Order: sequence, then structure tokens, then C-alpha cells
Amino acid sequence: NSPYIINYSTKIPANLTVEVEPGVIFMGVDKASYINVKGNLILNGTAEDPIVFTSSLDKNYVELNLTRLEGEDPQPGDWSRIEIEENGNVQAVHTKFLYGGHTFTKGNGWVYGTKWISQVLRNTGGTANLDNVEFNYNQIDTENSKYNSVVWTEAPLGYDASTTINNSILDSGYTSINFYGQTNGQTVSGVVKNNQIKNFTNAEAFIDIRYSEMELLDNTLENNSSDYINMNSWILTDDANLTENGKYLFGSIEIPAGKTLTIEPGVDIKLSGYVKVNGNLQANGEVDNPINFIPENNYWNIMEFNNSDSNLSYVNITKGNGGGGALMINKRGMVTAKDSSIEFDNVSFMNAQRPYHMIYLENSDTIIKDSIISWTDDYTGSKTVDGIYLKSGNLHLDNTTFNNMKRGIQISSGGIITMENMTLGHFQN
Repeated sequence: NSPYIINYSTKIPANLTVEVEPGVIFMGVDKASYINVKGNLILNGTAEDPIVFTSSLDKNYVELNLTRLEGEDPQPGDWSRIEIEENGNVQAVHTKFLYGGHTFTKGNGWVYGTKWISQVLRNTGGTANLDNVEFNYNQIDTENSKYNSVVWTEAPLGYDASTTINNSILDSGYTSINFYGQTNGQTVSGVVKNNQIKNFTNAEAFIDIRYSEMELLDNTLENNSSDYINMNSWILTDDANLTENGKYLFGSIEIPAGKTLTIEPGVDIKLSGYVKVNGNLQANGEVDNPINFIPENNYWNIMEFNNSDSNLSYVNITKGNGGGGALMINKRGMVTAKDSSIEFDNVSFMNAQRPYHMIYLENSDTIIKDSIISWTDDYTGSKTVDGIYLKSGNLHLDNTTFNNMKRGIQISSGGIITMENMTLGHFQN
């Protein structure tokens, strides 16, 4: 009896299940059409006979003219969404979602609390498992971009939310996927694995993740305005990896005591804030595939190690030490270490904001080997700028070059420095 009509709104109540057979077509009768899922929606398509959600103007799947839409051809946003509410469940295999995402509003009763939302699959406190699905011809709402995402997951107070997307195609839109965790004690989790993600127009990031437990693996990107994943402010809750050649945008990174962040070769990290390492950072690039810490805009803040045992090799750290923070400017550098043991091997420390130090070390054991500490331009200001400020602790330098600063190294409070493979030619200040 296909096609089945989605109206405003089609509901699946709690404790009820709708199971859909292969080849079934659903069409939105108008732009406001959506399905509200508080029970279970089971979509059992096959590769030969997929289930399709589409516009009522889509002549590839719909022959009857039962629409309230204007025009002859389907357009992005011809229907709205599938909305999973608390404890709702959607399981979809070999299913197509076409021409969805029309903007709708939600309010909280406050005059300025209205949200304009454009999403095709909206999970607010339920479970979604998607395998071999396709999202295409999705609406792009550039005027209300904050909540414009093809797949959206959040967890309201009292409910966790989980979304898994595997072996699927997400094609066109503003942001592909948003895991919108909040600091409300609930868990947002998900897996995004082995998908094709293409033609998204968000210039900052194609995926947005905040306060969520995520696994991202083996996704293929094509023709997106940005290949970065926006992680927002990230506090590790367990050991974590940033996988090879990934591109990430962070407000800040915090590694608590007892936790380890491993960064694989080729990872690019854009920062607007700080990196705070109270646990361990293992950032090991390769000579032809280094790790890069770079600013999102002009400068990021600092990389601060406290009671840490960390190793960085083949890493470029550029244009930090901007902004404020708890540390006074004369007691910090772009890289700051206190009571820590750190080895830097083939690390480039470049162009920290002046007139501050590049590296500040206090009561730490530090090795810097085959590295560069440099500003590209001469300093013309009146303040003393140090490549390294060493306050107590031990520093070993091996074949490390200093360029364009007032002093290469300042030592205070009984700091001890040893050197090998160092000559006057390593200090061009």
C-alpha cells in the first residue's frame, strides 16, 4: 500500500512497535510532516528494496499527487524529520532519507528561548542504530545554523542518548552530525564508522561533538567546506586516541591525572583555548607526517603540564601564549611545565605571542632534542623575551636552535642545564 503519508504529526507511542518491510515508501504531505517516536520504529530495508522517506514530489518513488507542496520538483526541506524522544528507539537498515530537514521551532516558554531547528534525524534521549542508510538532499538553513545538522543527538535531564551510524552515506547539508552533550549528568554516546560524508557547507567543521563519548573511525570525506571535527571543550573521562591524519577543532583540552591522550601521526589540532595536561600526553608524529598544534584564529592559549610524564616527537607547536588565564605572564610560556618529566624530540616551537616566553619550566626534568625554538621576525620591543625560562629543575639540550629572541635561556632558583651537540651557532638571537 505504499506510499504511506507522514502528516503533522505521525506518532509511535511508548511501548508500541512499528516494523516496516523492504521497499516501503513514506512521503511527507507537507513541509511540517514528521514522525514522533516514543516507542520502536524498525526499518528492515534491503539493498535491493530499500525503505525510502522522501518528498511527495519525488517522482522516482511517488506517483500519486497527494501533496500540499508547491512546484513540480522535490526540494530540500519538503518534509521535516524523524524525532526520537525519551526511551524511543529507531533501528534502520538499507533506508533512504531524502529531501528532509525543514526548519521547525521549539521554545521553553522564555521570550528569547525559541530555537530554530533543521534536522532530519533528531534523537533526544533515545537510541538510534543506522546501518547502510543514506541521507541526501538535506535542507541547509544558513540563517539558523546552530541547530542545523542532518543527524542530531542530545540527552535531556534524566535520559541518556546513543546514536550509531555505520556504512552509510551523508550527502549535503550544513553540518553532518552533531552530538550535543551537556553538563547535566547524562551521557551522549555514539559510533560513526565507515561512512561517506560529503558536500557539507559548515566552514568550521563537518561534525560537531561536545561532552560526548565517541568513536570515529574510517570515514571518507569528500568536497566538504571543512574536514575538521569540532570537539569544543574536551575533558577526557578515559584514555583516548586522536587517530592518524584526523583534523580537530578544540576550545580546550583537559587530560586529568591518571588519563592518557595519544595523538597519532598527521593529526592537526586547531585551538582557541588551552591544553591542560595533569595526566599524560603521548604525541608522536613522523618526520614526513608531523602533528600540528595551530590557532583557530590569531593565537591560542598555552599547553600546560602539571605532574605529568609526557613525550612529544615530530610535533609543530605554533602561535600560542595568547589570551588570559590563571598564570601570570612572567610565569608561563606557550609550553609551560611544572613538576613534570617531559621529552621533546624534533619539536618546532614557533611564534608564540610576544613579549612572553616560548617555554617556561619549573621544577621539571626536561629533554629538548633536535628541535627549534624560534620567532620568524626579529623582536623590536622593550621587554626581555626568553626562548626558555628555567626555574629550578633540570634541562638537557641536544642540537636545539634558538632564533630571534632577547635571551635564549634564563636560569633561576637553582635550575641546572646540561648540553650536548650545542654550539654558539645554535643561538641566533
